[in-house]
Amino acid sequence: LRLVVVLVDPAWGGPTGIGRYAGEVLARVPDEIALRYLPAAGAPAHPLRPWQLGRQLAAAGEGVFWSPGFVPPAGAVRPFVVTVHDLVHRQWYGRRKRWYYDYVFRPLLRRAAALITVSDASQRLIAEWLGVPVTRICVSRIGFDAKRFFPAVPALGQRPYVLYLGNSRPNKNLPRAIAAFARASLRGDPEFWIAGNRDPNIASLIRRSGQGSRIRLLGQVPEQGIPDLYRRALVLFLPSLAEGFGLPVLEAMACGTPVVASPVPAAVEAGGGAVCRVDPEDVDSMAAGLERVSGDPALRERMRTVGLERAGDPRWSWEAVAGRVWATVTMAAAPGGANAGA
Repeated sequence: LRLVVVLVDPAWGGPTGIGRYAGEVLARVPDEIALRYLPAAGAPAHPLRPWQLGRQLAAAGEGVFWSPGFVPPAGAVRPFVVTVHDLVHRQWYGRRKRWYYDYVFRPLLRRAAALITVSDASQRLIAEWLGVPVTRICVSRIGFDAKRFFPAVPALGQRPYVLYLGNSRPNKNLPRAIAAFARASLRGDPEFWIAGNRDPNIASLIRRSGQGSRIRLLGQVPEQGIPDLYRRALVLFLPSLAEGFGLPVLEAMACGTPVVASPVPAAVEAGGGAVCRVDPEDVDSMAAGLERVSGDPALRERMRTVGLERAGDPRWSWEAVAGRVWATVTMAAAPGGANAGA
């Protein structure tokens, strides 16, 4: 059995989507792969990180490099593979970030032996941005742990709530989501629970909305508490303007919770026909979607059934995701690499 040495950037751990992806894939390493971690040094997205990675790889000896995040090495002396989850940073984080992606990341990523992303939608966008065939980019998808995310009977007697789970960055569209909740006439007078980072701008917006008594900012929820948060929710609300994958859609469906979401391609890919789709730029459309799902128990039950069936597709397992990642990395390590130097 030929061992493939894989050099890994260890800087991507933590309670983020990329951190979870990295942890789950690294927990499922095939026997024919020997992992070696580069030295952990500072923030993974520091502007100088590509050059730091290049120096570390030059000193690391043999092996193919894989980054679970979006930062490629500069001046790499050996094959490398990078998982670029999406282009949300480039599209939504301002001119400086766009310039950095276009003039630093893009030429480096074109030199990768192979690239990985998490959805068909991201694959198309990244291929167009780089000017490469879509066949250069493997779609690994993202998984969830079926031992944690499964349906269960919620506790009785609690006030119902609409749930949002995610950060408060511009692409997440939280200001319009808050406006839609405030405008909707929802049966049972549910609350709106917003789980994620505590953003003072969002807190101020809630106060100005006049809905402070009905909207709760939960802050970061511990990982172990997330499945139950889904199960007890009346509906998951994901009104994003852009997503790389839309993992909350999948996790909520696995817990039996109906989903109201925008039709961004990645969220559609995850949710299929199990999701009630609304226009993320139209507050009235979002309010109507919330009213429809929250006010119709029979519809919620149909959405629950279809969602559970879709979440049961084996392609959403971490075993399948890790298998695709390691197959791509192993191919890149072969003589000539997957697309080395292309």
